[in-house]
Amino acid sequence: MQFVMNCWKIYGISIINSPMIQLGAPVSRENISMRRQIGRRITLSAAIILPLLMIASAAPAAQMVSAKAGVVQYTEGNVFLDGKPLKPSQRSYSQMENGQSLRTSNGRAELLLSPNTYLRLGENGLLRIAQNQLEDTQLTLEQGCALIEVVEEIKGNRVRVHMAASSVEITKVGLYRLDSGSRELRVYGGEALAMKGNRTIAIKNGKMIRLDANLASAKFDASVADSLHKWAARRSFDLFDATKSSRKQRHWQPISMGWAHNSNYRMRFRSQRLFEEWAMNRQGRTTSAPNSEADLAAAQAQAQAAIAAAQEAAAAQQNAQSTSQPSR
Repeated sequence: MQFVMNCWKIYGISIINSPMIQLGAPVSRENISMRRQIGRRITLSAAIILPLLMIASAAPAAQMVSAKAGVVQYTEGNVFLDGKPLKPSQRSYSQMENGQSLRTSNGRAELLLSPNTYLRLGENGLLRIAQNQLEDTQLTLEQGCALIEVVEEIKGNRVRVHMAASSVEITKVGLYRLDSGSRELRVYGGEALAMKGNRTIAIKNGKMIRLDANLASAKFDASVADSLHKWAARRSFDLFDATKSSRKQRHWQPISMGWAHNSNYRMRFRSQRLFEEWAMNRQGRTTSAPNSEADLAAAQAQAQAAIAAAQEAAAAQQNAQSTSQPSR
């Protein structure tokens, strides 16, 4: 509440000293005009404050911003930074410094390499950071598997991952999987450079390469998903779904009835936020701010009616599908 009061003060609205709410204030044309003016200002400020409150409430799924690469922003299970256990937390972050290592046993970790570039380390993994500068980030995957997702390409940023005597450089927006055991790179979307000795080969969407002396590429089945792949997809979707601003990103595409699909992960998820947005868009609602309490109540009623209608349509569609299926 104090946050809202401070925001109102910033936008020139003083609730405590306003004549419109003083007890016993005489009713006059001046007071009526002032009420209308303050009401419009409250409506304008609400249009700014409410999105901020939504962002604050979605903070557990949001990311932090750092001037360095290698921010551990989310963990599950047993994760260790230079041998010290990291407690799973949604509001504390750990910055990896040059030379430090991140190890998982029966746990997983998510690192922020740059704004909208993530590395998700699977179980029994070991990752060491050589350089945490954004313009030339270098890591070594010594054990386990990792998925790197680039949601938005930032000019001037460079990400390289070393495995034994080979290296991989991520060059485009997409999804990449590195396996230190098999020394494989799989490109689910985007493009990367595989380097071994004096040889460099570009690997594109749908191709994999074994980082050995031959550097031979081949196709792979991108629809196969293990537990790390599914977990990484869920984390990606939760970050996408966290705020209205993040839902404008393009790596997850809303489909219908609250579902969104990601072509790189080959997976889809559903959220209540996406469902409500879909329901309102389906009814052709506008996003203009209400001008009075009556307008606000009417807008809320229309939104509830749209959601109820969409839920009924979904239930009817499911019933129709179940009755049309032949009995076994």
